Amino acid sequence: MIKNWFLVFFTFSTLQFFPTTEVNAARLTKTGDAFIREFLPEVRKVNNEIRKERQIIRYWRAHLAIKGWLPIQAYQQLLRIAEKYDEPTDTPQTGSLKAQVWWRIQSLAHKVDEIPEEIVLAQAILESGWGKSKAARNTFNFFGLTSRSQTGNPLVTSSGSTFYYLKSYKNMHEGIKDYAITINTHWAYKDFRIMRSEYRRQGKSLDPCQLTQGLLRWSERRERYTAKLRLVIRRYLPVDMESFLAKA
Repeated sequence: MIKNWFLVFFTFSTLQFFPTTEVNAARLTKTGDAFIREFLPEVRKVNNEIRKERQIIRYWRAHLAIKGWLPIQAYQQLLRIAEKYDEPTDTPQTGSLKAQVWWRIQSLAHKVDEIPEEIVLAQAILESGWGKSKAARNTFNFFGLTSRSQTGNPLVTSSGSTFYYLKSYKNMHEGIKDYAITINTHWAYKDFRIMRSEYRRQGKSLDPCQLTQGLLRWSERRERYTAKLRLVIRRYLPVDMESFLAKA
């Protein structure tokens, strides 16, 4: 069985580990520039890893559609990805075997997709105060992710007899990767994945500002939080990321 995820998100301005989510009125200061230059390449590495996994899924999906069967290699690769993305590995007990496998591959493809870098940057900026929070500096946790596992991490909140601890990572890349897994698997962000899949179905480019609507459950502030995400994207991020990085 695939392991269950126990993650919870809070309005971080109420916790000692996180700064207020207000963005500094100064636009892209030198500090902001430095954060984006350091953070963005790692975001792109994570998205590239996700794209490679998605390519594997699409390849075997096309193979199944044309030939009607999959080799052992395909099942091995798909099962590894399914475990990573908390996707059940059993198949529905209806229809032909091909239809059952097809359904599972489609369900997996729904989860395995990139997250627009603008959204990743905007959330990291809001939750870590441009990377200055204790969580970001000490544990590479730029998004305030928590779990029920203590493992020496500081307690951030409790609910009844359940305690939640700040997650820690070895490096920036691992922190961003876990964030991406969370967005792509947690039940709270199902709407985000549905919206993203609809863009894919229509052959459209992902619209980061529109997709923020799928992140309402990230914060108790809901619409106010997603509005702030859009504000950060439109006002504080470079319009042309490539030109911005090239100036480094």
